[in-house]
Amino acid sequence: AVAAAAGPPTTPPEPMPRWESIYGALTAKHGLTASTPPSEAARLVAAGSHVLLDVRPPGAAAKASPTGAVNVPLYLPFNPAAGGGVGGFMKAALLALNGVAPTAQNPAFVEDALAAAGGRAVLVLCETGGSLVPTTAFAAGKPSRSLQAAFRLLEDGRVKGVAHVEGGAYAWAGTGLPFEGEYDGEDAGRTPGVVQGQKARRK
Repeated sequence: AVAAAAGPPTTPPEPMPRWESIYGALTAKHGLTASTPPSEAARLVAAGSHVLLDVRPPGAAAKASPTGAVNVPLYLPFNPAAGGGVGGFMKAALLALNGVAPTAQNPAFVEDALAAAGGRAVLVLCETGGSLVPTTAFAAGKPSRSLQAAFRLLEDGRVKGVAHVEGGAYAWAGTGLPFEGEYDGEDAGRTPGVVQGQKARRK
């Protein structure tokens, strides 16, 4: 993936709202209720109307990313020196114990996404995509980094249009669409949303 240029210095981002609030904003406020299949996303990118944003952390995108995607990470590797308090350290420890690299929000995400879009609409993609379709197990759909990214961009309001790639990089590979690098799918079951969801279900 092409890495987006770092945006100007920014203040720390607002904490990410609870997933239920994000789901409500995406569906009721912004009308985003369906995801775009990978094949359709690839067609839109090839037509030049959309830019594909790979919002996974830089390391994952550098290893393998859909051909033509621009890496604009929603989260960056967790830096203890940047603060975060006891809560930040506890969250980082939980993720690390479950094989997930601890991360913190990228304060330049929105500005970098705007620069990458260049006035075009965007398609956001993460590892497995999540879903806005309620199920028995996920009454408010299934959270994901790409849906959080869509929320940030829609709330900001400056991007021409925002769509979400169904199934993320995992489905992109499963559809047989081209990648830069060798995608092995090994991170598909170890995303932060999966780990946190498992923790919630154990309570």
